[in-house]
Amino acid sequence: MPSDKKRRGKRRATIAFHGNVYTKKAKTRDVVGLEVNDEVICEGKNVQPQSQCSTTKDDSKSESKSATPPTRSEMKLHDMYAVSKKEYEADNMDSDSEYSCDDEDDDDEQAVTSQALHGYRLIDVDILNSNISSQLSCSFCQGNVSLFEVERKGLGSKFAFMCESRNCDSQQDFPSCPIIQEGNVSVYSVNRHSAFAMRCVGGDRSELVTFCGIMGLPKPVASSSFSHINATIQKAACSVQKQSMEDAATIEHCLAEDATEEVRNIEISVDGTYMTRGHSSNIGVSTAIGVKTGKIIDTGARSKLCKSCEYWQRQDNTSAKYLKWRARHADKCTLTHEGSSGSMEGEIAKEMFARSVEQYNLRYTSFIGDGDTSSFKKVFDSKPYGDVDVQKLECVGHVQKRMGKRLRDVKKNARGKKLSDGKVLGGRGRLTDTEINKIQAYYGNAIRGNTNNLVGMRSAVWAIFFHKLSTDTKPLHHFCLIQWCPNKQRLQAHLLPSSIPTFCQRLSWRRFAPSSKI
Repeated sequence: MPSDKKRRGKRRATIAFHGNVYTKKAKTRDVVGLEVNDEVICEGKNVQPQSQCSTTKDDSKSESKSATPPTRSEMKLHDMYAVSKKEYEADNMDSDSEYSCDDEDDDDEQAVTSQALHGYRLIDVDILNSNISSQLSCSFCQGNVSLFEVERKGLGSKFAFMCESRNCDSQQDFPSCPIIQEGNVSVYSVNRHSAFAMRCVGGDRSELVTFCGIMGLPKPVASSSFSHINATIQKAACSVQKQSMEDAATIEHCLAEDATEEVRNIEISVDGTYMTRGHSSNIGVSTAIGVKTGKIIDTGARSKLCKSCEYWQRQDNTSAKYLKWRARHADKCTLTHEGSSGSMEGEIAKEMFARSVEQYNLRYTSFIGDGDTSSFKKVFDSKPYGDVDVQKLECVGHVQKRMGKRLRDVKKNARGKKLSDGKVLGGRGRLTDTEINKIQAYYGNAIRGNTNNLVGMRSAVWAIFFHKLSTDTKPLHHFCLIQWCPNKQRLQAHLLPSSIPTFCQRLSWRRFAPSSKI
């Protein structure tokens, strides 16, 4: 038996010899042209020296065919620098065209190289300036060149290459990012990108200032410019929103059952949300979602707040400035709701139903809600479609959620109280949170599996209750189905003829066993 030292040496040699059996390509350009014994290893094969490397595809094929297998020492030297196929493709996407022995077009190589660098980078300007000074020279006097910042607006800057020679005043300006021209105003695109990024992550200018301060970046644009950028983003978002909702409504119109009618009836789900949790928020939003597409086809918002109105209410109502503001503010006022915050959802729903025919040639005849009858009552009383009534449909998910909430409330209120058997309601083998989740899931499945069968739905719901209540001494499985009830499956197995072997009995009732048992 070899010693531990020899075994470790063999193991290291085995690990170092794994190589890259897929591409046989090296990670750096030095490895691709690595010379071993007056030969060149290129892509895992031994070819002639670099001066004889192929320049055409036909020559490369002949070279590959006539190449001899590399020696063990050559392969070991090559494998020291080889990388795996996935790592090579991820880190060196353009190295195939740049360093391959196969002939490639020069234009294609430049195109791949130019496409590899795009977008934004965080660069330390001190490092950039030092490298520019050491690597570049003036095209007129061959003097040293330095980088200067000529202008800065927020995160965008205009840089310039300036010659350090006193007798040369050459200067080349360039921006740090693309510039968007809006009339007579030039906007750096990075400022708009940063504002949009903050809106996407739920932040504002204050969060952007914090981020820039920690990262050592310049301060972002001022508050007025930031608000102007947000207004521009809002216009673009509203345009995309309108087009998306129109496309979704068109699909719903095509998928409607009454395809011969110009104005068609569809089912929608209506739900609302608020800026802050609860029904005390000053801003509320409600949406209408098509059932067949699952996409938003209409939306609305209400607000009980207007900062501009609050400011001018404290000013002189007879001044010229107030009257001028009042005339311009009528179309921009954000105060669109009067009343309680809880009534916002119903008012928005009534407004969406009223404009559906004019907007999309659709009637929302089926209202799927979350159990809150206030919104449906307002829509139903408004009679948006005349003699055509709006039908209320319950959302199974919300019904299922409320049943689980009731069980959790019962468990919470009975905490510490002992029942008739001397035990508390919760605990192991009792009504735990895991057991409530199971009952809640079975309850939802019982409703969804019997949408058009009221008697079957009633039996399936009560089966859950009696199945959980039953014991070995007092079985209550009369509502259970053999497809999922283990007690009925065992009972059927015992009623089989005794001549059938035991494993056949088990096979006969296991066939009906579901993947998830109650």
